[in-house]
Amino acid sequence: MPSKVKVSLKCTTKYGDGKPATLPAKKIRIEHPITCVVGGSAAAAGLKAVARTTEGKTPKGAANGVLGSDGNWTTTLEVDKHFTSCVNFAIAAQVQGPDGKVLGQASLKVSQYCPD
Repeated sequence: MPSKVKVSLKCTTKYGDGKPATLPAKKIRIEHPITCVVGGSAAAAGLKAVARTTEGKTPKGAANGVLGSDGNWTTTLEVDKHFTSCVNFAIAAQVQGPDGKVLGQASLKVSQYCPD
């Protein structure tokens, strides 16, 4: 098991009439689920992966999984369960060892545009 893992976080969603968008994106109102890929390395396969969302400093939701043989884990974050439409939020991903120790993490901030 590696002592540190370089973690990547890539998230996409749809907006408007279903156009794809990679997050973070400018002037976007998110009303569809977000698909995130948490990436580690193949050496990290089998380790726990966690994706958490926060609105300000308030935890909103979490999803847990395990890195596959390619070192990746894909999860879907749902509106109202993991984030609120028209509220800015952050997504943080972690890869943890069997003891729960964080071996690597990545994050991104999502600012939503809701003029109405």
